[in-house]
Amino acid sequence: MLFIYNTSMFWIILGFLVYLAGSFFIYTFADNLDKNDRVKFWFIPFIFNTIKNIFFSIAFSRKEAKDKNISSLSSYDNYFKTPFNQL
Repeated sequence: MLFIYNTSMFWIILGFLVYLAGSFFIYTFADNLDKNDRVKFWFIPFIFNTIKNIFFSIAFSRKEAKDKNISSLSSYDNYFKTPFNQL
């Protein structure tokens, strides 16, 4: 059985979601904050960027699944292994 967390696509999407959810409001309200508050809260996007990069490294270290049952996720997962098709 192929679980969703065994695919690299899951980890990449999770990385983007965590980063965007964690840093969205900081970037949205950065113009409205004074300089002292910006300095005080600016470490938050760096933390979420680090978490995103950890999820990306998990995605790139995923090995191909041993289960040969083709699912809808495996076709997207193969895109990251060979992104360029020869003409």
